[in-house]
Amino acid sequence: MRQWPIDKMKIDEKTALVLEGGIADSIPVEYASRQGYEKIVVVLTRNRGYRKKEGRNPLMKLFYRKYPALQKAIAGRNAEYNRTMELIERMEDGERYGQAARPI
Repeated sequence: MRQWPIDKMKIDEKTALVLEGGIADSIPVEYASRQGYEKIVVVLTRNRGYRKKEGRNPLMKLFYRKYPALQKAIAGRNAEYNRTMELIERMEDGERYGQAARPI
């Protein structure tokens, strides 16, 4: 099981605590679509058909105890990723989105 490098995710900008944006939206195809883009290409870094498994990190609740919304986003990240991949695969047939998969 892959562990999250929690201490590497934070960036202290002296005025705010910011995190890597992939937590909120790993593959922002729906956002791009709402912005009016008609053709969207997704470059896969995993094999076609890959789905994220539910990860458990007991330190997350302790480390981000002041940020319950962030805890919820991280906990649901795999489900959101998988839902987006299913959408991309359905839309690929209609040529709305394209995928470029890395070789196996």
